[in-house]
Amino acid sequence: MAYFKDADGTAYLYASGSTKAAVDASANVPPSLARLRVMTRPGAPAWLAIDAVDQELAFKNPGAPVVTSNGTRDAIVWVVDPNGLRTDSLLGCDAPAPILYAVDARTMRLLWKSAPGQLHVGGKYSTAVVAHGVVFVGTDRIQAFGLRD
Repeated sequence: MAYFKDADGTAYLYASGSTKAAVDASANVPPSLARLRVMTRPGAPAWLAIDAVDQELAFKNPGAPVVTSNGTRDAIVWVVDPNGLRTDSLLGCDAPAPILYAVDARTMRLLWKSAPGQLHVGGKYSTAVVAHGVVFVGTDRIQAFGLRD
C-alpha cells in the first residue's frame, strides 16, 4: 500500500490488485486500484473505509502503488503491472511487456500509461521508485519517466 495525506489532513492508503468478476473467471475486470480512508475517532482505534475505486483499470498482477505529490496537492498514484500472470514465461518474443500507470489520486482516473512495448520485459511484482520527481521502473534495465517543463 501507499500512503498520502491531503491538505485538510485526511490520510489515505492506496491498494492495487487484480479483480475477477467471479471466482472461476479468467478475465480481469475493474477495479484494480482502491483508495482507503484512514478513519479516526477520539478514544477509538483507527479503521479503514473504502473511499473510492478506479472504474477502468484491469491489472493482471500489479506491484505495490507509489504516490508522488506536490506537498499535499497534485497526488499521482503510480503502479507497474507486468501485464502477465505469475505463471507466464519472461523469455521469448511472447513475453508480456509491463505497463506503468499514472492515476490521479483524487479522482481515481487514469492520467497516463506507458505505450505497449515501451517498458522492457522484467520481473513480476515490480514497483516503481521515485526520486527527485523522476519515476524509475526496473525491468531488464532501468527506465526513467518524468514530467516535462
